[in-house]
Parts: sequence; C-alpha cells; structure tokens
Amino acid sequence: MKFIEKILNSLVHRSGILIEVRNLIKKMDIDLNEELFIKNCEKFRKQIVKMSLGVPLKMIGNSNLDGSYPVYIYKNMKSVKVISIGVGNNIRFDEEIAKLGATVWAYDHTVAPRIKRKFKNKIYYFPYGIKGNKFIPNCKSLSEILNLSTNLDLFDKTILKMDCEGAEWDVFSHNSINTLAKFDQIIVELHDLEKIGSNKFSKVYLSSIKKLESNFFVSYIAPNNFTPIVELKNGITWPFTLEIHLINKNLIKNLNSDQFKPGILDEIYKTKNHWHLAPKVDLSGWYK
Repeated sequence: MKFIEKILNSLVHRSGILIEVRNLIKKMDIDLNEELFIKNCEKFRKQIVKMSLGVPLKMIGNSNLDGSYPVYIYKNMKSVKVISIGVGNNIRFDEEIAKLGATVWAYDHTVAPRIKRKFKNKIYYFPYGIKGNKFIPNCKSLSEILNLSTNLDLFDKTILKMDCEGAEWDVFSHNSINTLAKFDQIIVELHDLEKIGSNKFSKVYLSSIKKLESNFFVSYIAPNNFTPIVELKNGITWPFTLEIHLINKNLIKNLNSDQFKPGILDEIYKTKNHWHLAPKVDLSGWYK
C-alpha cells in the first residue's frame, strides 16, 4: 500500500484520476468513526477557534489557482522580508509580494524555480528544504535558514511562509517560541491531519498549536481540497490539509484594534481555489 501511494504521489499533478485514487487510499487508512480520532479533532478545532482573531488580509498570488496565500499588508512593504519555504515551480506568491515591495528569500530542495530577471534583486533562491532536529539531506533548520537569509536586521517585519509537505510539524516541535516569535506573520499548510487519531501525532499537533498560542492569533483557516476533506459524525468538516495564517500578538498591539474581531475570521478563504477539479469546501461546524 505504501509503495503504491508513493508512486501515486509522484504523479498526482498529471492526472485528476490519479489524485482521486490517491485520496481514496488516504481515506481508507483511517476510521472516521473512531472515538479517539473524533476526540482529537475536536481538541484541535477548539484550540484553533480559541486563538481566532479577524484580521483584514489580502490574498497574494492568483486566487483562481493554487499557490496564493493571505497576508496582512503593511503600509511600507519595502520594509518586509519574506522567508518562503517550499516554493516549487509555482512562485506566484513570491512574485506578487515582491511586486508590492517585499524582498523574498525562497527555499526548495526539490526543484529550482525560474526567477525572472526583473526579480533579480527581489527574490533570492536557495536549494534547501527545511527540517526539525534530524539530519535530512539538503535541508536546513529554521535557525540555519534565518542565518542564510542575510541582512535580516535591515527589515522591520518578517513573514514566514511554509509549504513543506509535513515538515512543518518538526519545525514547530523543535524550535522555541522565542525563535518562532521572530516572525510577524506565519503562513503555513498543515499536512497529514488524517493522522490525528494516533496519540503520537495528535500530541505533536496539539502541542505545536498550544505553543504558538502564546504569541500568535489565528487569522485565517481554509481546507485545501487537493487532499481529502471528510465529514465526521459530529458534523465537523475535517480536512487532511489545512491552510492557516498566524499573526504575532506584538504586531497587533501596534495596529488599530478597531480592525479586529475576536473569534471571527475574515471570509477571504472564499476567494481562493485550490485544486480546480474539486469544489470549494468550507469548515462546516468549526465555528458553531
């Protein structure tokens, strides 16, 4: 089964049929009615809702295609540095935020994106992925990536964007909140949420979100429909991949509080498509 899944994962971008087969295998691997699975889903959901703060965001990139992400826009975007991890061949987000004035340090160890000449001094590419504390070839820790991303002190604000296929959990687990809190915004795809029925994985997921709670609000969540989205028997929609935007509490202190709505998220997620062959899905029941 694992061997077949690896083959399918290497081909999914080429065929909608293969994506459906891959997703069916993923669904077959879990019991949606298993009590521990539902219990851990509910713990995770409540933690996210508890951290929620409505913040006005702008979708950066082409919202009709995958690869766009929400960002809080500063008055002076030229003072913003973006650490973009897992760019792949799709650098729409990086190009669009560079057009707004930000400088981007892009990382990916799987492919080398084509960076247009006009972005020569705005997007810098490094052939590395990200890891936690284990050795992984061609991957660097978050601290090492920060060191590679030179002249950090020249920028007033720093944004971290991660689409690193599950490595985000190791990053959150093996970095202190002091390191994570160096970022004013964190935009991340949370993968492998179908594994939350396992005590091992649920502990990592829940402790990671709890750690982030001390310094961040959640200002955007959206299910990525490229991987399965299921409905649990308690009425909760559960995505296997969740996109999330976190905003630093220290940043909020210096902004106009009239813009923010505790416990309610901006509906900007409705403007974005993921996999065009699947319909959009909202997070039914999450804010009941």
